[in-house]
Amino acid sequence: MNKIEDFYLNYLGVNAQELASGERVFSSDLRGKPESELTCNVHDLIVSVFNDNLIHSVNEDMLKSYCHLAPRQVSTDLLELVDDAFFKVCKYRYYWISEWFRYSTDESHDLTQDVTVLTSSHREMIEARKQVRRGHLFRDRVWEKAYFPLLLEGRLMAVIRDSKIVSYSSVTYMPFGAANIAVWTDQEHRKMGYGANCVMQAVNWCKDNNRIPIYLVSTLNIASIRLAEKLGFNRFASEIRTTVNTSLNR
Repeated sequence: MNKIEDFYLNYLGVNAQELASGERVFSSDLRGKPESELTCNVHDLIVSVFNDNLIHSVNEDMLKSYCHLAPRQVSTDLLELVDDAFFKVCKYRYYWISEWFRYSTDESHDLTQDVTVLTSSHREMIEARKQVRRGHLFRDRVWEKAYFPLLLEGRLMAVIRDSKIVSYSSVTYMPFGAANIAVWTDQEHRKMGYGANCVMQAVNWCKDNNRIPIYLVSTLNIASIRLAEKLGFNRFASEIRTTVNTSLNR
């Protein structure tokens, strides 16, 4: 078992022996919990096509009821079938369901002077990128709990132009020795290589810190898919993911 397979089967809660014997639905205590420091969204169900297997990773609370409804074959209408099955067992009034590709890479990259590793001194720039109309106590808590740990370990990289962040990449911890890389570039500064430079810096951080770099991208985000493949990322799984923001379902 290679390191990607080892990470991913553990991430999905898969028992390798049961998978080999034909089981396709597994529970994971990671489902239903936020996946990174920068989000409060949870995923109670991930359905993955991995190594020619259709694997369902579901919140343990839903396992018994979902197991009997789970589609067992890959098909053109798989998204709809998964949606219908989850709808019957979920406890939420509203959720999103979408399709994603998951990539990783073994490559390292040459560093570029374009990219700045952000520190606490860049707080004003970071907060200006996404204005939050809340009081200073709320903003301070978000800064302390979400951003400061990333800054302390050099896990936020950015291209800065005219005292403004125009592109950045973040590295957030995942379990089982992996780390997720996310990238954003301002609309007016795209197709300049900034996003690619930030991602390359993030990949190097993963390599230097013994983390498997993971790149998760919506199947609708063609530009991001092209970026990943241009940088040598290899797709190892396709996923259907349910996403819930619990604050909208109270």
